[in-house]
Amino acid sequence: MWNKLIVLLKRQAWLGDKFIDLLIVIIGITIAFQLNEWKAKSIEEKKVGVVKNEILSDLKLDEKELNRLINNQQNKLIKLERAIEMLDDTTLRGQKFFNIHQVIYTTSYFEVRKRAYEYALNTGEFYLISDKELSNKIINYYDGVSHVDFYEDNEVERLGIFNEFCTEYFLLGKEDAPESLFRNKKFLNTFQIIYYNQGLKIAEYKNLLKLNTELQSVL
Repeated sequence: MWNKLIVLLKRQAWLGDKFIDLLIVIIGITIAFQLNEWKAKSIEEKKVGVVKNEILSDLKLDEKELNRLINNQQNKLIKLERAIEMLDDTTLRGQKFFNIHQVIYTTSYFEVRKRAYEYALNTGEFYLISDKELSNKIINYYDGVSHVDFYEDNEVERLGIFNEFCTEYFLLGKEDAPESLFRNKKFLNTFQIIYYNQGLKIAEYKNLLKLNTELQSVL
């Protein structure tokens, strides 16, 4: 009887040792998985941090350029408004009109800095951003540039039409524009469209600037 009891106790001790060994192995594997997961997450967070910082750097440059464009184009809008008021003025001839023509013919073009954004998209690192609201704001900002492009392209198109009327009289050496130019409806309509397009283009610059500063505040 005592022998059986001793054998039973030894067997239980052996099972206990094996259980402890198994438990140690399980704990070790769990810790290893957690360490690997933590390491992978840490690497992803570093990549996301780099993406955010590089996009933020581009945004700051965009903000500076947008402020410059808005200031310059608002000054142009004021000059265009004055020019429209002067269209019926018989003294708006020669050098005066040439000066207005020069103002109208100055164009603006905003080239958004997309290097960091496009690199993040191409490498897939952009999709590591877990904050979906943030990633949507980034996408909305870069998509918003297309609205600005529309008015910039429209400006160039209208200036081409406008210049057809003016080039003959100024670039061919004539000192004055004929009365018929100022009575031409197409010429006057083109002048008005350039003015309205200018206002809309500035509004889009301001909207893009708003998106820019809002995005900077959350990066």
